[in-house]
Amino acid sequence: MKNTNRRKGQTIAEYALIIGLVAVIIMGAMKLFGGSVTAGFSKIAAMIAGAF
Repeated sequence: MKNTNRRKGQTIAEYALIIGLVAVIIMGAMKLFGGSVTAGFSKIAAMIAGAF
């Protein structure tokens, strides 16, 4: 029983590390590409507004 609990604890810790790493990568990508994405959406919104 004790070995199973230890493995569950390790698995939870591994998932937490993976989730943390993915969150850091997403934040870095948003910081890097955030301005260009915002500019793209603004351009699309202006095109849509100009169509009406």
